[in-house]
Amino acid sequence: PREDRDKIVAPGKKIVRGETAPVRMEHEISGIDSASTTNLIIGTMHDSDGNPTGFVAIAQDFTERKRAEEALKESEEKYRDLVESISDVIYSVDASGVMTYISPVIKSLLGYTPSKLIGSSFADFMYPEDLKSATERFMNTLSGNTETGEFRVVTKSGEVRWVRSSNHPVFEEDRVIGVAGIMTDITERKLAEEALKESEAKYRDLVENISNMIYTIDENGTVTYISPAAESILGYTPSEFLGRSFADIIYKEDLQTATEGFMDLVSGNSTQGEFRLLTKSGEVRWVSTSNRPIFDGARVAGATGMATDITERKKAEEERERLLHELERSNAELQQFAHVASHDLQEPLRMVASYTQLLEKRYKGSLDADADEFIGYAVDGARRMQNLILGLLSYSRVGTRGKPFEPTECESVFKQALDNLKVTINESGAGVTHDPLPRVMADETQLIQLFQNLLANAIKFRGEEQPRIHVSAKEDSNECLFSVSDNGIGINPEYFDRIFVIFQRLHGREEYPGTGIGLSVCKRIVERHGGRIWVESQPGEGSTFHFAIPKGGE
Repeated sequence: PREDRDKIVAPGKKIVRGETAPVRMEHEISGIDSASTTNLIIGTMHDSDGNPTGFVAIAQDFTERKRAEEALKESEEKYRDLVESISDVIYSVDASGVMTYISPVIKSLLGYTPSKLIGSSFADFMYPEDLKSATERFMNTLSGNTETGEFRVVTKSGEVRWVRSSNHPVFEEDRVIGVAGIMTDITERKLAEEALKESEAKYRDLVENISNMIYTIDENGTVTYISPAAESILGYTPSEFLGRSFADIIYKEDLQTATEGFMDLVSGNSTQGEFRLLTKSGEVRWVSTSNRPIFDGARVAGATGMATDITERKKAEEERERLLHELERSNAELQQFAHVASHDLQEPLRMVASYTQLLEKRYKGSLDADADEFIGYAVDGARRMQNLILGLLSYSRVGTRGKPFEPTECESVFKQALDNLKVTINESGAGVTHDPLPRVMADETQLIQLFQNLLANAIKFRGEEQPRIHVSAKEDSNECLFSVSDNGIGINPEYFDRIFVIFQRLHGREEYPGTGIGLSVCKRIVERHGGRIWVESQPGEGSTFHFAIPKGGE
């Protein structure tokens, strides 16, 4: 080629003049069809006196070798690009364990550049506890075997990271001269495995320590796992019950129900149920179960479940049923008593009262003082007996004669209660005030009686001052809270519970008349409405009676 001529001519002239030694150079020669590369050696020719007479050149064609070298160079560049671009670390070490190559990604793993590591050993940054096993794998690779393993390394910053390495022997003819390998950072996977392992350990601790019995069964109903709680519930240790079926110990009267539940379970549905089991000692115990299927693809391969011992709850339910039945019987008897009291007892008592009052009217002063006193006792006793019976009737009828709950305006109820107490309020000079009162779902008649009893109580147990009574109310999303406050004699806190008990009195009849039924009737009315009643008071400081009623009347 024209551009290469000076490369040959210039050194040729120097050679002819004897200025340089023989020259070696590469040179392309363009032919008709292709170009070839030659290795050109140029030397000087001399005459017999040693004078240069020209030069001699030898041209050796090494086109194919040149092409092979370029192809190899290109291949090596591609391989290096591949090695240096993948996320895994590629390395090679000689037979003594010294690194001869390591890819740049090592910096992201260990924090060192390749130049800092080449010439050093992996042992220099190996986690001490893993050095022995890693060394054994390296020696086994030098024996001609491929080795894979996991170990920890210590980074430049002191952090411990997990790696997985795969080592392959490097042969020269039939001799291993080193090791080539690939290393992958598996720290995140290891952390996840450790977290999973810790989670499984916690789950196992939970399963094996809770009082509920956890179990798994296969598609045939055979128990494949059961927690230690089985021993406290069934009397069997887990090892004793593995391989058995719950059908072996289900109470015979519950077997059909349990079998239907199992068939539903193997059809792919979650199930719940309650049935009885026979323990190892033959005792019958109730359990509540919750089961869900385990799938293998679309096929039900078994189930997992939890059983809770509900024997005590069942006994309590049976006792509750017995008590409810007893309560129903007692209520029926109470209603019968109320009927007797309102009819059969009232009539003879009315006759006794009438005749004793007639005796008192006709013969008072005609007989001696003792006779007058005796007649007075009889009249008073008959009158008190009538009042007690009427109070007891009122108490019993709260539950037996109550009306359905309806929307009730408490303003109207309060006004009716005031009208009923008009004479008492006027005689006592009581001042009664109230805030706006809400609308509730209630039995209007009983609500009137409730307000009337509380107001009458506040007037009866007044102090030396003129009675002052205030009724207030406030609402929230669930209930209405009413308060009846007075400036009366107050109540000692130790008697707060006692005052709501039927026939319980804190004062003598001579001081404060009454039957001791009023507040017990209030409590019964409030409880029928699903509410609660209580008092706040101190002796000499007045009292505040609170009662709360659900807004929905439930």
